[in-house]
Amino acid sequence: MLLKRCFCLCLPHTHVAEGSSLFKDYMAIKNNLISLVRVAVVVLAGQLAACGSGGGSESVPGAGSTVGSATLPAAPPAANSSPSTPPSSSAAGLMCTGAGQVQAMSADPDVGAVDVSEYCLGVINGYRAQKGLAPYYLHSTTAEATCCQASEAKTAAETGGHANGGCGWKAQGFCGGGRNPNGTAKASVDWCPKLFFQEGPAVPPSANHYTAMMETAPRGVMCSFYAVSRDKHSIVVNYY
Repeated sequence: MLLKRCFCLCLPHTHVAEGSSLFKDYMAIKNNLISLVRVAVVVLAGQLAACGSGGGSESVPGAGSTVGSATLPAAPPAANSSPSTPPSSSAAGLMCTGAGQVQAMSADPDVGAVDVSEYCLGVINGYRAQKGLAPYYLHSTTAEATCCQASEAKTAAETGGHANGGCGWKAQGFCGGGRNPNGTAKASVDWCPKLFFQEGPAVPPSANHYTAMMETAPRGVMCSFYAVSRDKHSIVVNYY
């Protein structure tokens, strides 16, 4: 509720001869008081306007991203539970046939495969912890599994949809789109599990991205990121 306050200027009722020095002093004091009250009213009005305005703006990675076939609107990025910095991983530097060299997420490359599995897993487990669920685990760190993931992410980025490259997963989540001018690969990875979580539970017997990410029993997970260009990339989350 906006409360309004009224100010009144109260001056003593005094009979002073007009033109006298006392009258001039009296009028000067009166005018000064009126000026001070006007300033106070202007300041208060500004404070009241600020109280009623509220709100703010945020830059959003992956605005216009897609999950499956649904186009999703811009929204705040990143779960509070996600790691603050990307962890190091032995997958960075791996050369994969068809997908090229897997790059470190800290390098934030505009094009190519990026090692995101460990970081992505941490973000997913942050959402699982909110529901009191045991953490998922990294399915594999082998070169074969990593390159299979990178290949699927490349196909998904090129086609704009899910990709099955024979990696043996039981369920797959996909996010795709482009980064905003200040977006990073890390921010895009934060964004994808957030979208899955925001879907909420599906009505049985149906299943959705939330179902795969929030199953009761722990399961293996691998994530991959591939950018065809800065404005066209994909994140693939495979559940085993």
